[in-house]
Amino acid sequence: MANQQSKSGLACQDLKRTWVIQAWLLHILYGAYMGDASQHYKAKSLLRALIDVVQDLGLLKQSAMSGESQYWIEALAQEEVEENEVELHARWLKFADKEAMKLCMHTLLFLDFHILYPCNIRSLASAVDLCWELPFSRMLWESESAAAWLEELHNDPRALDIHEPDENMFLGTACQTLFLAMQSLMSDTPNPEILSALEASPISIVFLLASLDSLVRDLTRSYYQFPPTLSDPSAFHILTQSQNRQVAAVLRHISRIAKDRPQYNNMSDEAIWTGIERMALATKISLYKPDDLLIGGIVDNSVVAGLATATHLTLGRYTGSRRSLYSLMKYNSGDDAVLFVLEDTMEALSSTFNGSEITSDVLFEPPWITVATYRILLASWRSFRWAASEIRGGDNPAKIRYNTPSVVFNAIASATFGGELIPSPFTGEASFTEAIRQFWKARSAWSIGSSMVPVLNEIVSAGI
Repeated sequence: MANQQSKSGLACQDLKRTWVIQAWLLHILYGAYMGDASQHYKAKSLLRALIDVVQDLGLLKQSAMSGESQYWIEALAQEEVEENEVELHARWLKFADKEAMKLCMHTLLFLDFHILYPCNIRSLASAVDLCWELPFSRMLWESESAAAWLEELHNDPRALDIHEPDENMFLGTACQTLFLAMQSLMSDTPNPEILSALEASPISIVFLLASLDSLVRDLTRSYYQFPPTLSDPSAFHILTQSQNRQVAAVLRHISRIAKDRPQYNNMSDEAIWTGIERMALATKISLYKPDDLLIGGIVDNSVVAGLATATHLTLGRYTGSRRSLYSLMKYNSGDDAVLFVLEDTMEALSSTFNGSEITSDVLFEPPWITVATYRILLASWRSFRWAASEIRGGDNPAKIRYNTPSVVFNAIASATFGGELIPSPFTGEASFTEAIRQFWKARSAWSIGSSMVPVLNEIVSAGI
């Protein structure tokens, strides 16, 4: 398909049609997560071709699509629009069409990152390239009629701000692009209206987290080429303190939005917010535990291959040895950094292994959320193995009970196994490995689940 599209010039004008872009994105999505290595290769080829053409056509810039992008907003000011059902319906459709294309462009960059990073391949585009506004509120997008849409429009802060700009809100600038929104959250005191706008549009947070994760990986990749400073020789502190503080601020604000949001008895609503929390935690962990594939310079050919390699690297100390020889010349626990995220990690482990998720929810979990959750599990697995090993090698029971390895081991074990009998340091690793194998068995809807089960079977049979 990619070759045929290339020969025909990718039907450039057709790519300005929303449904054509959507079809391409679905082909890329299913090829990357549902197929084998060859299908993943085709999906990557489609992704590269689509990004090239979108960039050539200038579609990454909202201004290139239409000069009447806010035509529908005039419905707020014209009473005759409310009385004219045909005109109101036309403006609703115009909004839906523009918003759909906006979501397509954001989704393109989202898939660009999430399909390539498990393989340790750099994204083809970045948030700086994307000059589209953030999506509007979920309620506007999900309106089932023109009348319902108009009612939501009158209550939407962003729509009102566009119609009658408020100098005290500054919503327009911060919501103009993804990276401007991210920059606004890097402050300790962001505008409350920005937080409200993000709360109303959880998909915007999903896109923002992908951009933030990509930024952290790019900075890690760059700074890892420098030797560690003598004042901080840790293998896991890569970014500068200022950068860590700014990234942590974004994650803190997003976490507060997720925790303080109104609670609805809506499974789809709960699913997207759970996904947001998992993606945020995975990014937070990467500040302390860089991706082994990234540090090792290993590039794989599919999402599954990348996850399998990451799993095997987790069983060793590859990151520390690659970071510097100095880290091997001194006693270094190597996993004390997990204490910085231990509380959040325990919550994620508990909800993953002992939560109220029903089978259907797990089966339809988006694959990128599954991958983000597995990143959390890998970090926990590494820490759990280290803690168990340290406890087994100790010779003072009274001291062992309260030292760092015991705290880490007991915390992870209690969160993973819940009310069950917590295993001992001698049997805990095998029990945790089995829990991870069951994690993948429960996620068989996408091929990454069924493909990862044999990897865990191999590890279990080898007794690693």
